[in-house]
Parts: sequence; structure tokens; C-alpha cells
Amino acid sequence: MSELSKLETVLKAKSYSVTSQRKLVFSVLENNDALAMKDIVTKLKGKVDRASVYRSIDLFVELGIVNQVYIGWKYKLELSDEFSDH
Repeated sequence: MSELSKLETVLKAKSYSVTSQRKLVFSVLENNDALAMKDIVTKLKGKVDRASVYRSIDLFVELGIVNQVYIGWKYKLELSDEFSDH
């Protein structure tokens, strides 16, 4: 099962829509190491608006799809072990 299929399964199981914006946010996280929120927003500029990126990340954190890795008082975001080969 692909990582994107896992994402769709988790979202549907919790009654959330699988939107193109959520898929794009997921793909940025899937194809990069841990990123700061500003880096995700920058990579998606012109494709997904800033508010949608923040809402998607909040949802992914809530559902356990994304982990916040704290480095001092800042944090970076990465896919959880279920969605990533660490």
C-alpha cells in the first residue's frame, strides 16, 4: 500500500475529505526530511494557500500522520513512522 493510499484510508476512516491540497501538503512532507512550517508554505506557494497548509498540518498532527519534532523552542514537521521509512 502506498503512503498516499494510507493517508486516504486514515482521512476517510475519520470522515475527512481527501482534498488535492491535503495530498500536496502530504507529498511535500513525504519527499523531504523534517521541515519548518515556513519551508512547507514556501514549497507550496502558488499551489496551496497558507491557511490551507496550516489547517492541513493541524489535522495531520491531530490524526497522528505528522509529528512535531522540537528543537529548542522551535519545531519541525515530519511524517510519523507509520507513513515514513526511518
